[in-house]
Amino acid sequence: MLYDKRWEVKTPVMRPEEPWRQFLLDAADRIERQGWCRWRTGPKEGPNCAMGALLHLADNGRTYALARDHLAQHIKPKSPRSSISIISAWNDKVWRTKRQVVQAMRAAAQMEA
Repeated sequence: MLYDKRWEVKTPVMRPEEPWRQFLLDAADRIERQGWCRWRTGPKEGPNCAMGALLHLADNGRTYALARDHLAQHIKPKSPRSSISIISAWNDKVWRTKRQVVQAMRAAAQMEA
């Protein structure tokens, strides 16, 4: 039988579902669906910044805090600043793009806990 390496399918590694991981993925989906903005959190129904997407989805303080802290850790490891200021400053850079924000949220959801 013939064999071709192109037939191999690499399945992405998914971390075990923890609420904060799904929360970050939901926030990324929200930005993709509703749009992204800078310098403000954004309305409940409309474009949001990274923090705005997290805040508008928050219904559990612990899940929100874990998601926020993991995103900040992914963006800027070992920073002495608060996670809110790290995420806000990172989001508001003039060269930042919606795609970068969504990718960072998805990557943070996959990082080691």
